[in-house]
Amino acid sequence: MPTDQQLDAMRLLLLGEPPDFAKARAVFPPSDQSLTELPQLVVVKNETMVVTGDLRVHGPLVLEMGALLWVYGQCTVEGDVYSKGLQYSLVAVGDTLEAQVVRSAGEVFALGGLKVDTLIGVYNDHSTYAPVARCKTYIAFDRTDFISELHADTKLTEPDSIEYGLGLLFPGLYPRLPDENDQAFERRERAFFTRGLSAPASMPLSAEESQQLTDQLSSSDPAVRRAAYHVIRRKHALQLALALGVVIRAAPEQSAEALEVLGALGAAEVLSGLLDGTLRFGRIGSAVARAFAEVGWETKSENRGEWVFSVRASSSEPWREIP
Repeated sequence: MPTDQQLDAMRLLLLGEPPDFAKARAVFPPSDQSLTELPQLVVVKNETMVVTGDLRVHGPLVLEMGALLWVYGQCTVEGDVYSKGLQYSLVAVGDTLEAQVVRSAGEVFALGGLKVDTLIGVYNDHSTYAPVARCKTYIAFDRTDFISELHADTKLTEPDSIEYGLGLLFPGLYPRLPDENDQAFERRERAFFTRGLSAPASMPLSAEESQQLTDQLSSSDPAVRRAAYHVIRRKHALQLALALGVVIRAAPEQSAEALEVLGALGAAEVLSGLLDGTLRFGRIGSAVARAFAEVGWETKSENRGEWVFSVRASSSEPWREIP
């Protein structure tokens, strides 16, 4: 498993003038020449995934907040690489990275080179590192990339030209719709760049493992609960949604992480049941709204001296205020 020290060492070597990709590759673990093939790949929040050889993904590759993907060999993605804007993620490839589109506000290391149709890096303080990058369109704003040789037919680095260029490249997504808020746009953006992504299937849990996770959820130790949340999210264990609801009811104002997992599971029915008037979420109302947004509900916020959040399943239904 690569360490933070190895990552820091790579950064330091690539922040020099000129970047030393040969030494950075020597820091990177060698490939074992194996091949991993996947129909699609979602690296969930705060998960680290290591592929010790080559990786071929036949659909989209999605990196959630804090997700780290290490590929010791080549990485070929037949769809798009997508990491939500303003969220940190990492994809580090020892050899070449190929994809249709790379859209990330996180870090991208392609130590053998990068080949994509469109490279989009906007906002945040992170960078793309590659000895050579070949693309039809290079888009970068409010970040510094470290690419020794950039071969791009079109380069867009100014806000106005980026907005215009994105509209030409992806007319089904840009520009934003009139009065479209950030959450609504982010849902459309994710759907656009992850088209073809199948809904996650729950991985089987033994009765023993299910009971162990249920026991961990009732632990008074936040670290133990957090470990259970990660397993439930990674295995998409929808069968534990009711157990998460019990955790939330026990301490609603301390349940932001559990709510986030419910949203990731798509457990709309359990979430809806929490708005029965018996719970008060107080200061984490925004976390409740984000969970509902994850399952496709509409959300809104109003400042009435303090922020008040409301949700509804569709525009034909009344708003339900989060207490």
